[in-house]
Amino acid sequence: MTINKIPKFSSRVYAFNSPQVEYRINRLSSIDYTVFINEKLIDLHFFTIIYTVHPDASIDYVKESLDSILNQSYPYLECIFVLNGYDEGSEIFRYIYNIFKNRIYSKLILVPNNRHDPFSETIDDPIAELWTAALFVSEGSFVYFFSYDDVLSTNYVECMVNLFLGDDNCTTAYPVIEIIDSNGAKNIDRSQLLASINKRPQYIEAKKVILSFLTDNPLFRAPGGVLAFRSVNVIQSGGFDRNHDRTQWSRHGFIGHSGFSSESTLQWRHHYHQTNRFELRAGRIGVYKDFLSTYQFFDIFNQHAEAFGHDFAEKIYSYYKNRAINESINLFRMILRKEGYITGIKSYYFMLIEIPITVSITSIRYFFVEPFRSLYSSLLKKFKLK
Repeated sequence: MTINKIPKFSSRVYAFNSPQVEYRINRLSSIDYTVFINEKLIDLHFFTIIYTVHPDASIDYVKESLDSILNQSYPYLECIFVLNGYDEGSEIFRYIYNIFKNRIYSKLILVPNNRHDPFSETIDDPIAELWTAALFVSEGSFVYFFSYDDVLSTNYVECMVNLFLGDDNCTTAYPVIEIIDSNGAKNIDRSQLLASINKRPQYIEAKKVILSFLTDNPLFRAPGGVLAFRSVNVIQSGGFDRNHDRTQWSRHGFIGHSGFSSESTLQWRHHYHQTNRFELRAGRIGVYKDFLSTYQFFDIFNQHAEAFGHDFAEKIYSYYKNRAINESINLFRMILRKEGYITGIKSYYFMLIEIPITVSITSIRYFFVEPFRSLYSSLLKKFKLK
């Protein structure tokens, strides 16, 4: 096997000349990272898994998640490993590099410094840029970026590829979603709740799914980004974004059909060191700002209007706007309960500058409610009255 350094972008990226793609090419060209390849892909239906890991990741989680990738039943798998802030002496670096050098159809992106910044601008979010860097150098027909702490069933890729190949109009695909804790134990109640909501036919019109979000009976729920895509669709739109958990449907999944596999699983791990929990402890509340920036930069409203009319675009915009406001309020309340007044003051600053002022002002009452609610709950537990 021969390992070679290669350019940052595959040739297919240059076929798209949208402002978003051009912006991303310029941004990524200025970022310090190096790409290596181990064997070029052959002309088959490859599935790309993007795997990004940072220096402080749990090596146990890394090994478990990578085992689930390496044991996939589908042979034509392109693995792109992104080491965000690597240390050649670290166990994580040695472990992933050893996999890379011994695995054909794989690429390695080395980023000298950890680029994670919870307070970065939405469009230039460093982690989303690394996902896009991997996408722009990928060669697979289909793509999914995978968290370093989650676990896939061994037939995941095979099932996703079969969904895409089984329907030319299939633009997204996803498996059964299960919730596991830090030790890998399955949360049965939460997993069953997701299963009951996501129960649906093998293929369904994507428009029907996104419109269901406006009702009391949504056809989809997940703890984060779980959709796999046709790679060229995501490239053409300008790559991934920081708000991906919320935009996976509104940007990449609102047209065509959505495929669902009831035979494969994605186990989503909840633990203390998750990125969103780090941002929570830092007091960041950027949901509403992220929503506005993403909608504007990627021209989402006009794409929706062009596909399904102005009324559809207005309804979906209003849904995501209200959702962003409500999530901002809920995050603020959670920060007050879990992190206290000092971090709460910092988070309220973000509320003031990012969401409508009327909402910010009315939310100030939570300064007086949430800490006492948390104290009351603790006392009940202490005296075993709950």
